[in-house]
Amino acid sequence: MNAQNISKITGTVLNENKELTIGNVIIMSVVDSSLITGTSFFEETFEVDNINEKEILIKLTSLQQFKDTIFRINYNGESEIDLGEIIVGNVGVELNEVVVKGRIPTYVQKPDGTIEVLIENTTLSSSNSLNEILSKSPEIIVDESGAISLFGKGNAIIYLNGKRITDSQLSLISPSNVKKIEIIRNPSAKYDADGAAVVNIHTIQQGDDGYLGSIKQNISYSIFGGTLFNSYLNLNYKKGRFSSNAFYTLQVGKNRELLHTTRKRDAENVFLTTDLTTDWKRDYKNFSTYGLGLQYDITNKSYLSLEYSGFFESLGGNTFSENTIVDDNSTSFYESHESRDEKDFNHSISANYNLNMDSLGSSFFVGGQYSNFNIGTDNSIFEESMEENNSSFRHLKNISSLYIDIFSSQIDYTKKLKNGNVLEAGTKYSYVLNDFGFEFLVSEDDINYELDNDISNDFKYEESIASAYINYKGKFKNNINYTLGLRSEYTIYDLDLSPTENQTIKDKYINLFPNFSIGKTFSEDYNLNFSYTSKINRPAYHRLNPVLIYQDPYTSVQGNPKLRPQKTHAFELNSNIKKTNFKIGYNYMLDPFGGAAVRGEDPKSYILKAINYEKQHLWFTSVSRTFNTKWFTSTNTISLKYTRITETEYDFKTVESKPNIYVYSNNRFHITDSFKAEFLFWLRGQNNEGLHIRRRLYNITLALEKSFLNNSLKCRLIANDIFHNYIAKGDYNVAQTDVYYNRRWSTDYFRLSVIYNFGKLKKVGYKNNSVGGSENDRAR
Repeated sequence: MNAQNISKITGTVLNENKELTIGNVIIMSVVDSSLITGTSFFEETFEVDNINEKEILIKLTSLQQFKDTIFRINYNGESEIDLGEIIVGNVGVELNEVVVKGRIPTYVQKPDGTIEVLIENTTLSSSNSLNEILSKSPEIIVDESGAISLFGKGNAIIYLNGKRITDSQLSLISPSNVKKIEIIRNPSAKYDADGAAVVNIHTIQQGDDGYLGSIKQNISYSIFGGTLFNSYLNLNYKKGRFSSNAFYTLQVGKNRELLHTTRKRDAENVFLTTDLTTDWKRDYKNFSTYGLGLQYDITNKSYLSLEYSGFFESLGGNTFSENTIVDDNSTSFYESHESRDEKDFNHSISANYNLNMDSLGSSFFVGGQYSNFNIGTDNSIFEESMEENNSSFRHLKNISSLYIDIFSSQIDYTKKLKNGNVLEAGTKYSYVLNDFGFEFLVSEDDINYELDNDISNDFKYEESIASAYINYKGKFKNNINYTLGLRSEYTIYDLDLSPTENQTIKDKYINLFPNFSIGKTFSEDYNLNFSYTSKINRPAYHRLNPVLIYQDPYTSVQGNPKLRPQKTHAFELNSNIKKTNFKIGYNYMLDPFGGAAVRGEDPKSYILKAINYEKQHLWFTSVSRTFNTKWFTSTNTISLKYTRITETEYDFKTVESKPNIYVYSNNRFHITDSFKAEFLFWLRGQNNEGLHIRRRLYNITLALEKSFLNNSLKCRLIANDIFHNYIAKGDYNVAQTDVYYNRRWSTDYFRLSVIYNFGKLKKVGYKNNSVGGSENDRAR
């Protein structure tokens, strides 16, 4: 029956000057003019689906750009109707400012499982970093190393306005400049293959002539870690075909991280216990990020953009380490104090060209980016050892330099057909040079230092990846949509370890990554979607570096140049039934990444090392629901996953796998137009994965917001991790050694955030054509 109704309407609204417009499209009943559905459009082709009516009334409205227009549409044998270009009459009277007060949904769940999270004008925009925003978003996990993943899916890669960025570049984005984030659980072949999921960050765009600016000041105080000051300045300017954006952020203050680890080996011939506490007290002397973006609209269908961004980070502070070692013969105590002096630089330049090719939204995009990272450390360490009533000390220096050059270019072509189907194709090339030099110096008198050749090393890594993809999105008449995609990536890498290792590791390989999804809309309240994706996760560069990073005389951190890429095959079935979303899925991973404290050459030593497990099976299910009233919005998710990891190389002791629960609840209270409150809670239950047992952790956040000066000034008071239970702790047994760890951060903070928005806009006739919005977002 649905196939004999109008299910979807698309069209492009132009004024009498053939210019794109901003407005709303409302679908109404022909019987009583009651609202069926609707959407807004911003200088782009509109699309309204899930209509399922034989006849409808369409009303086009806009406050200032065109007159209200109403017309009738009848079913003509096609359930999906493209109206093409719709010419509407210009407004004859200039209106005074009209303020429409309403609430945009904070969370939107799409049929394919994608989640959109609104950041603009929410308490999340008062975060100090994008990592902080992501850690408070549904289903996103940010672990103790800063790695980003999705619950039940695996590692996530980051895109900014549809363009891939590195984890380091994530720090360049000001939280107050983010409009929304898009959590894509089942990315198509268009996205890089090294992400089991994609987080696409959309920044705020300015459409009218004039200038807009915002100033934000955050003051965060943690009993555990100290005080942090974060300042933000963002400016946007647009005049005619020219637009620009500039930003600057500054972070200064104190922060802290504390790790307590115990290891016990009680084998037949060996008894050894270690009790290690490491306390990082960081001093952010000057953490600055800055950028300038320029765009010129060549025509109303094409633009050229150029952007520069960078950061400078000066990190000081101290690291204190205490380690007690007990064996069959004695008890020894080791203590070290490291004075940190680290300076990091980054410079990134990108250029883009985009062409909107027709009124349907077909587009062509070409872009390139160059990034350079320069990271240097010059840390001094004082080490004291007490063994069998004898004490000794020595002075150490940890000097390192890391240079990373990244070049990437890409071409994307999107062809939108009249029947609504979409063909996407593109190619991308990236090149990375990672050059690391490390010197470890030893002195007995803090004057004459000698190089320790056993630890000092050089590391050079080159990698190039050439990729191409094709993706087709189609629809059948009976409300069935599908996506078919294939991505190919050809990888060449060269790993040079010298002089102590004196070896070179080279390889080249090609991978094919098919993707497929199919979905059916049964009614406005019920749809079903199935997807299959195949992905690869290559190890981060620092995880390949074999250089030993000093922690204390018998504890160090080391990369693994023999790490293999992790491959994933993911299957997911999801359904929206009215306002409730259901998901169920299975992931099969080959060579999944892991880590362990393995024995070093000295019987007392341990090395924290990245490793590959053999394989991993993961099953998951999830239920999400959003509740809305006039004064209250609540988004809730409950998920379960069951993980079983197998490993045979490092002699892990297996544990019984058990289901792991994840609970997320975000609740917003609209008390008055100028006063709001928010309560956020999430919990990750104990996770028995077959090898590791990761203990429960949770977070509770409370926030109050008050607006002044006609919403130009906003003040927020935030209490995060009120009970300081964001603690990563767990245990495992490897090579007959029981390992327990407990790590915590300065997450127990109170924050005062003050945001002031200013500017002056002028409505003009010329508008930038942003049909094919995902490509247009790449401009900034």
